[in-house]
Amino acid sequence: MIRAPMLALLALGLPLIAAAPARADLRLCNRTSYRMQAAVGIEQRANVETRGWFKVDPGECRKVMDGPLDADMTYVHARTPAIYGSAPLPENGEAEFCVRDGDFEFPNGRGCPAAQQARFAAAKPADSDGGPTINLGEQAGYNDAQARLAGLQRLLGIAGYDANPIDGVDGAKTQAALAKFLREHKLTADAVPRPDFFDTLIEAASAMDSGHTPVILVIDRGGTFFGVITLSRLLAAIATAAGQDSPLVRRRLERDVLHRDDKA
Repeated sequence: MIRAPMLALLALGLPLIAAAPARADLRLCNRTSYRMQAAVGIEQRANVETRGWFKVDPGECRKVMDGPLDADMTYVHARTPAIYGSAPLPENGEAEFCVRDGDFEFPNGRGCPAAQQARFAAAKPADSDGGPTINLGEQAGYNDAQARLAGLQRLLGIAGYDANPIDGVDGAKTQAALAKFLREHKLTADAVPRPDFFDTLIEAASAMDSGHTPVILVIDRGGTFFGVITLSRLLAAIATAAGQDSPLVRRRLERDVLHRDDKA
């Protein structure tokens, strides 16, 4: 499930004037701390063509149109995965064009039922070395590197690793949260810059958010409540303490614990 974004999109706040033809491909750059799924609309001589979805991770730029941009106006609609929950600001948009689930191209972006339309906002691409670029941003004003780090911080927090505040700054708390995540997921440091690392974080965050994740209350003998821990983390801690940390040991522990729970 995908939610509409509640973000301030920098490109969408630019003056509503026509973009001149450019010499290179149209790009979409994500300078927010959220993974975006975007659709674009290209208006040319009163017709609007829409296409999507383009997955763009924090700090990433992605080509969304091949060849020189010849458009009277460009539009963008962006959404965020449901794992982020509700977003902080209402969505902007002056026009409604056709979209659908999965990859799509509508040669006539107005030729669909109203129920299949989404709100798009006009955006003037900025000139850059990489060609005409639409920048999606939030009020923090991140650059590409800061947006990527803020995106990591946000997903680490959702996955249960305290990397607050979400500020795009590589501080000691962020480093500790990231190191713990890598250690508990048996990953090395070279996994962090890989293009699929956000997929790994979202998978972990989704598992934490899922109602199917076993959760254990931590209470001492005196009845003091300390917090909660997922079953997988508890089993990892037990195996590590016993000096036998391995996937096989964890599977055996999980089997035994679940078997006892079933009997209870």
